[in-house]
Amino acid sequence: MEDVGSLSLAETFMAMYSSGGCLERFLNRRDGIHQEVMEGMSAWHDHMREVEILAVCMGIVGGLPDEDIKILAVGAGSHDIGKVREGIQQLISAPRHLSAAEMDQVKTHVEFGVYLARASMLDDVSPRAISIIGEHHERRDGSGYPKGLKGDEIDVLAEITGIADTYDAITSDRPHEKARSQDEAIDIARGEARKGRFRERWVEALVTVVTNPGYRRRAWLE
Repeated sequence: MEDVGSLSLAETFMAMYSSGGCLERFLNRRDGIHQEVMEGMSAWHDHMREVEILAVCMGIVGGLPDEDIKILAVGAGSHDIGKVREGIQQLISAPRHLSAAEMDQVKTHVEFGVYLARASMLDDVSPRAISIIGEHHERRDGSGYPKGLKGDEIDVLAEITGIADTYDAITSDRPHEKARSQDEAIDIARGEARKGRFRERWVEALVTVVTNPGYRRRAWLE
């Protein structure tokens, strides 16, 4: 990706809106299983692209070094690749709340994503990008999954991605729930910080990003 670490937030929005997502660029360099992954991820491409943009901009607002920003782009832009696993897309697309057993099946997308990343598409990228895929559903109070990691056991890049993922999910129409407004989503994210699941610092970085006049959700589709 373009080196965005030294750009202003507004310049970063423009650079990322005009470029392809990290997942697509990596897969375009390969074939076989990688093409199958890209085709299987068509339903989630827009979500992963948005999370990549949010996470990168949050990292810039939070003052992360350029190398971390690049790793964040790769991991956040690929965080849900495990949803290509057979049966998971059908469950997530169901117009109802899932049972506990079904939710357990959906949660396996994290470990399957790590498997795909290690086995194929991200073999030439920092292991921290794979950690983002594996830890983006972990929460600092230990309530997340798949390992129930706590506090600083969770890579900060995964925490940032988890916040961005949460925000985009809340502001998107889902089969069982309508999209919430930006203000509602911000309130929910801040509530998660008060519960100790996210750090306030990174939730406020998200707020800075999404309330910036240069931010336009799904802008690359325009």
